[in-house]
Amino acid sequence: MIRQGDFVAVLHQYPDVAESALAKIKARYDTPKQDIDDTTIFQHLLKVAPEGRVVAQGGDLHEGERAATTTVDATYLETSIPSTHKPPFAVDDAVRFMPLNDLVDL
Repeated sequence: MIRQGDFVAVLHQYPDVAESALAKIKARYDTPKQDIDDTTIFQHLLKVAPEGRVVAQGGDLHEGERAATTTVDATYLETSIPSTHKPPFAVDDAVRFMPLNDLVDL
């Protein structure tokens, strides 16, 4: 076993021995509480976003809009965070099921 700061590695010439040693390591870490969900994420991002900066400037916006053959409204504000919802499929009671983000709590 090698440990350097927060990094831990298990090495052995035989993979099954390394896997056996790895199984004995219990990782501990904290997951910070998040007050952000699918209804508050957009406002949060607006609040924490850095100040914008101009990288390049030129041309005429109105002329470009007139010359455009297609205008696409790419606004998307309907976010969905899968771990905050029940799955859109049936799960048998005999199956141990959890959102991916909950795996760290096993």
